[in-house]
Amino acid sequence: MTRRPLVVSTAALSVLALCVASGSAGAAATAAKPAAGSATSVLSLITATAGGHELRIGDLTLLSNTLSGSPLSNVIVTPLTADGTAYGRQVVTPGTSPNSVPGQSSPAALAGLLSLNSPTFGTSASNGPSAHAGASSLGSLSLLGIPVPLTGSLDLATTVSGTAGAVGSKTVTIKNLALPSIADLLAALGLDLSKLPVTTLTSLVNQLDLATSAITTAEGLASSALAQVTSAQSAVSAATSSLTSATQALTSAQTVLDSASSTLLGIINQIPLLSLPAGADTVAGFTALTTALQSTLVALVPGGTSALSAFGVASTALAAAQGVVSTATGVLSSAQATLAGLLTTLQSLLAPLQALVTTVLDSTPLVSLDSLSLTSKAAATSNKSGGQQAEVVGGSITGLHVLGTDVLNNVLGSSTLNLADLVGSTAGSVTSAINGLTGTLSGVLSAVPGLPQLSIPAPQVELLTKTVSTTIAGGFGKASTAVQGLKITLPAITLPTALALPGAASLPALSGVTQVTGLLSSAPISLGLLTLSDQASFRPAVLGTPSKPTTPATTPITPTTPITPAAELPYTGLPVGITVLSLVLVGGALVLRRRALAAG
Repeated sequence: MTRRPLVVSTAALSVLALCVASGSAGAAATAAKPAAGSATSVLSLITATAGGHELRIGDLTLLSNTLSGSPLSNVIVTPLTADGTAYGRQVVTPGTSPNSVPGQSSPAALAGLLSLNSPTFGTSASNGPSAHAGASSLGSLSLLGIPVPLTGSLDLATTVSGTAGAVGSKTVTIKNLALPSIADLLAALGLDLSKLPVTTLTSLVNQLDLATSAITTAEGLASSALAQVTSAQSAVSAATSSLTSATQALTSAQTVLDSASSTLLGIINQIPLLSLPAGADTVAGFTALTTALQSTLVALVPGGTSALSAFGVASTALAAAQGVVSTATGVLSSAQATLAGLLTTLQSLLAPLQALVTTVLDSTPLVSLDSLSLTSKAAATSNKSGGQQAEVVGGSITGLHVLGTDVLNNVLGSSTLNLADLVGSTAGSVTSAINGLTGTLSGVLSAVPGLPQLSIPAPQVELLTKTVSTTIAGGFGKASTAVQGLKITLPAITLPTALALPGAASLPALSGVTQVTGLLSSAPISLGLLTLSDQASFRPAVLGTPSKPTTPATTPITPTTPITPAAELPYTGLPVGITVLSLVLVGGALVLRRRALAAG
């Protein structure tokens, strides 16, 4: 009886050793990993540059991720950035949510160039994790001192879920956008439109198809008056030419008469003094005598008769030349009077025509649109092929006008376009139409007769440029989008001072005056609306998996009383747990047996 407990203990230890070895052989080979992902949504509402300065409003960054094992989410809001300095920046976390981030205004010193006021942003972040930001307005914008109407809204969100994946998305809407008019922009750049020829301005509105019925009527009247002026100018030119010829003939006749007078005076000087009446010793006095007496007197001198005859012919020719000159002078005076009247009439017609053209140019924005809505999305739901999405999932543009032309309607036959269709040949056609219009503006204003130094490059208008990508890397499915809604660039212009407004050199948009050449030069201006990007990265949960069991290598235990080794137990998936339970049961049996023996 005293050896049985030892035998039993030895057997239990043997079983424990075998089970521990078996349990080690069946341990898990792959560790379990929870789902992890990140989503980021970034927006820059407006970026404007002018005169070497840059202003930005509405810079938002939303972040949600579970990459560290703990959910993280926040919203970084920078209402305004001026020349690299951030104003009103806040980081909103779950602990500070929800939060309203107030708007900011750009420095007053830049108001002549750019003036921006950011909207108020509503933000929130949760430990979901998820983040959200939105605004019911887009703030305000002034370019070169000219207000730019701007209304709309924005909505951004990011979320990461262990089952649904990671998503970054945003929806932005802009309504009733209108950049400054052609006339206002050119005036802000120093150009005085009234100093350009009316024919240049009418050519511009005609080529841009902006001419109204009033302009057409006024242009017709002016054209008719101009034709009359041209005819009158021809008449003046002809009369001037006739007068010039008559004057030349008169000069020749005067020369002949002067020669004949000299010859006649020589004859008079040879006439005996007793025969000459008093005062007849000059040509004027002699020719004042009667014709008969003149003939009698010159007959006294050889060659006198012929000299008197030549003088008479020369006098008659001079009188005729003087008559022609007088007539030509009258014709010229009449033609000049007619021309002056017609010029007055033409000017009276050109003034209202110029006013009509200027009014049209003053009411025609460089670019305007009724609405632009855009929804972009980057989503990753798995790390397998096809589990990623990156695209502009929705949106439309309505009423896009460039220099007064409804571009979409002209190209596509409709003023509204689904942004998903703005690809391939459609996008190429729209871009070509825009470039044609801006090229017309540049071509007309950069080819003014007599003003070769005036240079106004074509404005650049870029509509909806985007890049998207999806990939699988590092065990994560990834998706990203980057979208530029609208970008407008006004290159630097070169302006002769003869066409500049008074005080143009001090305008904020101008970099200064080149005194040597008498030119003004502006700084480039750019305006970017809706710069968007979304990124999503996700890896689904990974379950732990055990390795295939192998025959354990054991070290034999030599008991005090030999026992027969048990056969190898099959792998059950929980060998260590069963071993521990067996040991507890055996130990309990030993304790009970010893108590029974003690009691006996």
